[in-house]
Amino acid sequence: MSKKLLVGVLAVLALGGASAQQVTFTGFANGSQAVRGVLGAPNSPRDLTVSAGGFSTLWGGESFVSYCVDFYQWLPSFGSTNSSYSFTDGGSFFGSRLDSVSRLFSGRSAEVDSAVEQAAFQIALWEIRYEAAGNAFDTSSGAAVFSDAGDDARSLAQTYLNGLPGYSNSFEVNVLKSDYNQDVVFAAPVPEPSTYALMLVGLAAVGFVARRRRQAQG
Repeated sequence: MSKKLLVGVLAVLALGGASAQQVTFTGFANGSQAVRGVLGAPNSPRDLTVSAGGFSTLWGGESFVSYCVDFYQWLPSFGSTNSSYSFTDGGSFFGSRLDSVSRLFSGRSAEVDSAVEQAAFQIALWEIRYEAAGNAFDTSSGAAVFSDAGDDARSLAQTYLNGLPGYSNSFEVNVLKSDYNQDVVFAAPVPEPSTYALMLVGLAAVGFVARRRRQAQG
């Protein structure tokens, strides 16, 4: 994930087209691994074995890796274009869990480049998303339990989660949300405050010009 991605996201929003942008998932970014997830209360019961990994994603002219944060719906078929997704900021979606998600991306996303590592990263995200409030993030017990052959992805996910307190909270987290398909999360490093401010000013101007053009054409 790069700062260029964050700039691209802001550009899409400035142009007012976030809700209309089409999304294409082209495949797994670095392979996948079969993982069983068992969700219990306070979640709706769910026991499912899926292929876990990061998705190569195209949205708003940008390409990046996204991960599932919805264990109850299915991803659109790889290669198909889908217009049911809208942009949602991470705070609105994750609430108090946003800090943990940002820390996970900040501390580990740059190094996950194999099927096992991306499956582990995916498990860690599911654990953060679905573990009951007040429980420790434990992938082998609680409201969200995961397993895989050989236990390599689950145990690595637990290592990621155990390290959360030592990671910085320096990634901007966003979600592509759908009422009909699986919600996915992606993130990018937050630029320095001065750089970020200049970006916002420039993109606001771009958005203003684009809206004026649309009004003139209408």
